[in-house]
Amino acid sequence: MGKNNLSLKTVAKYTVNTSNGFTIMELMITLFIMAALSSIAVPSFANIVHNGRIRAASLQLLTTLANSRYHALSFGVTVIVCQAKDSTMKHCSDARKRNTRWSDGVISYADLNGNNLLDEKDLILTTAQSHKSIVMVFNQNGRLRFLPNGSSRSAGFYLCSKAGNSERHLKILYTGRTRSIAKMSDHNRQTCLSKAN
Repeated sequence: MGKNNLSLKTVAKYTVNTSNGFTIMELMITLFIMAALSSIAVPSFANIVHNGRIRAASLQLLTTLANSRYHALSFGVTVIVCQAKDSTMKHCSDARKRNTRWSDGVISYADLNGNNLLDEKDLILTTAQSHKSIVMVFNQNGRLRFLPNGSSRSAGFYLCSKAGNSERHLKILYTGRTRSIAKMSDHNRQTCLSKAN
């Protein structure tokens, strides 16, 4: 053997004995850090989910309102947007009080016979079921109508949820156009939240 070669005994003398496992202390610290991180992440994730549901519901309602106005203008008919009576989405609810929660969903239909009722002679344009965790409140009496010239009355929808901090106010102008506002006044927020189950 040459001078530069180490003997096996010398190598063995300097070899450190290592272990691939965790000590109890390392394991406890790791679990503590994971618990702390998950306690921060879980509420944030739940908030993100609820806020996403509010945005999706407001986009769906905006689309329904825009399509209703477009149909009224294009075909020269009155289009009515009403609260669904139940989950079958075939009949309008009889509830027409101001600030009513539209909990079963929204129906948009062309009132072809002009009797202000959804019947077999009318054409259903869109239906959209409501998500149970989202509160959707129509801030006027009765139903929303888009006239053949596309106009409507000034009205709006409030969308909120007790579970998240997101909210939307869909404001319908006399022209029939709709604006989405991310924040509501305190009064409108309380009106919306008071309708939550």
